[in-house]
Amino acid sequence: MLKSVPFANAVAIISAVFFVICVALSYLLPDITSLLIQSWFHNLGLTQVKPIQLSLNSFALGLISFTVVSWITMYFTIVLYNRLAKK
Repeated sequence: MLKSVPFANAVAIISAVFFVICVALSYLLPDITSLLIQSWFHNLGLTQVKPIQLSLNSFALGLISFTVVSWITMYFTIVLYNRLAKK
């Protein structure tokens, strides 16, 4: 039996760290970051998309929303897992 809240907390922290690392890499290595993202979106051409400067407000919104969605997703995944594991 997994504890949902501690597990979701751990995933949220890792997700927040991952988000910050991704933002830092997009500033430090924009070409490599673009190449990596292009490889994730298989047939979607991103060459016409122009990068923008990330504002502090946008960074904060992205960090908070990504972390919250990660927490909610993991919490309900563990709840579902625990229910299925009982069967």
